[in-house]
Amino acid sequence: MVTLEQANLQHQITPSVPQCPHEDVQHQPSILIVEDNPDMRAYLADCLHSTYQVLFASEGESGFALAKTHVPDLLLTDLMMPNVDGFQLAQKLREELTTCHIPILMLTAKGDEDSQTLAWRMDIDAFMSKPFNAERLRIRIHNLLNIRSLISQRVGEQPSALAANITHSERYAGISSKDAQFIDQLEHWMTAHFAEQSLTIKSLLPTVAMSERQLQRKFKALLGQTFSDYVKKFRLNKGAEMLASGMSVTQVAFECGFSSQSYFSLCFKAQYGVAPSQFHLQSERP
Repeated sequence: MVTLEQANLQHQITPSVPQCPHEDVQHQPSILIVEDNPDMRAYLADCLHSTYQVLFASEGESGFALAKTHVPDLLLTDLMMPNVDGFQLAQKLREELTTCHIPILMLTAKGDEDSQTLAWRMDIDAFMSKPFNAERLRIRIHNLLNIRSLISQRVGEQPSALAANITHSERYAGISSKDAQFIDQLEHWMTAHFAEQSLTIKSLLPTVAMSERQLQRKFKALLGQTFSDYVKKFRLNKGAEMLASGMSVTQVAFECGFSSQSYFSLCFKAQYGVAPSQFHLQSERP
């Protein structure tokens, strides 16, 4: 049975909502620990529960199921486990669109060079040998999450016809081909639907075959923003292009799916630092 355990590991419950022992970490990154040894799970909980939301699974198959359901910010897994080992788990995660972006930190007592080489080939982000220092583990996790945050900031920058953009390969450096295809598919879908005022994340679900929660987590991890923020930026980028082409502010506001000209103007100035009417006049100058 997949279980979600509190830091003291005294209680096991069916995983529905991640459990967290301290209120001050409710909004901190979540870490899924997949470890079959109960003593090691207790030790890892003690190392991490005060800083992160921590979820647990006792073997690879249940870990994969929990990863798909909760989409954690990082997965910490043992290599040597029965049935589905750490390498098999990593492969399953990388093949699934919902989970392919999750950083993986692998722990193992088998620290030989061949195992480490295989880990790099499988796109495992970090590999640590047991026994390990707790502070070193915390630093490694912190660094992996920071790297993921920097990548998501770059990937989340939407192309604009009015700005010098980085190349496709530069933008997608550090993410999987599956994630790059997801973003390309998303931008194609947005181009077709951004003018619809009723656009919500539910509108996208049939296209990506994810649950709403999975898609929300995917947006935050991969693009560093919510679906609503992404849609707003996309619309404003399109609005700037339309204003530059000579369209009026009123026409642009409604063509871009905004409910009113005043709200469009407010959002436009917040993003570009200038009112759309001024932007429109500047675009008309020779």
